[in-house]
Amino acid sequence: MLKVNAEIVHGMGVACKNLKLQIPLFVDEFPEAAECFPGTINLRLESPVTLTRPDHRFGPMTWVPGSKRQEVFEFLKVGLSFTERPGVQKAWLYVAHNSPHRDDPHIHEVVAPEILDLESLSRCQLLLPKGSVTIIAETLP
Repeated sequence: MLKVNAEIVHGMGVACKNLKLQIPLFVDEFPEAAECFPGTINLRLESPVTLTRPDHRFGPMTWVPGSKRQEVFEFLKVGLSFTERPGVQKAWLYVAHNSPHRDDPHIHEVVAPEILDLESLSRCQLLLPKGSVTIIAETLP
């Protein structure tokens, strides 16, 4: 596993509404999606990461009722380790291809079963399977 330190950052709450519509579309092929809280954990990673081999890929699919806009979604099983708590929380990297977060490899969204008192946590370590992601080497000017 690759370990990347991350800061938990607050989002705008859009994912809560979106995931309520999206999760039912994922469950047949990806049953673990039913375990996920309908919201994302937004992470600012110390090292930029791109997903190269997802566990699940959906789409292009129309997920907004009445819309013709389509989107691709990718999931990768990962772990979250919190300094303040023992053990590793199972989670999935959630990559929505139309999300503005996709433009910044330092920012990633994660879905997981509900994590109690998440707002009290500020940092974590993201555990990623080797061979599924690329950590981008940053160069200084």
